[in-house]
Amino acid sequence: MKLALYKVFDIMKFNKLNKNVIKYWISKNIIGFVATFIVFVIFTFIIIKYNYFEEALNIIIIGETIYLLFLLIKMFISPKIKYNWYGYILDKDKFAIRKGFIFFKTTIIPLIRIQHVAVESGPIIRKFNLNKLVISTASGTFDLEGLTNKEAQNINEYLKEKLTKNNNKEIIK
Repeated sequence: MKLALYKVFDIMKFNKLNKNVIKYWISKNIIGFVATFIVFVIFTFIIIKYNYFEEALNIIIIGETIYLLFLLIKMFISPKIKYNWYGYILDKDKFAIRKGFIFFKTTIIPLIRIQHVAVESGPIIRKFNLNKLVISTASGTFDLEGLTNKEAQNINEYLKEKLTKNNNKEIIK
């Protein structure tokens, strides 16, 4: 049954995220790169100033450089690839989220299992007029970032309406 369900979701058309999510992911990657670069510079400065790991200094600098080059490549390539794979499906009884860059994951959340829904936005994601939808169930929290304000609010309202209906049905029983 599990395999058949995944095949159904592979055939179904996932809703794409807003294209601004690419710019948002690139911005996040740039911030991560700058923070990593600063840590590497401080680490290297300490090694040189206090002669720690002096015999391994060249290896450390080469390792840092390779890692920074990897981050630079990832910074601009991965958001475009991720955009093609990220998406969601909302129907009458389930919400599916598909994510991935190298490893892909499809999460299927039965609407009856949802306990809490929220729309969140930090300063960076807000700059691109996007939001993050956070869905909580007993088994964990699931999020989907890159929704427009309208999309996030519409999904949030729909899920809260379903949540209220499900709670009322349980109270009546």
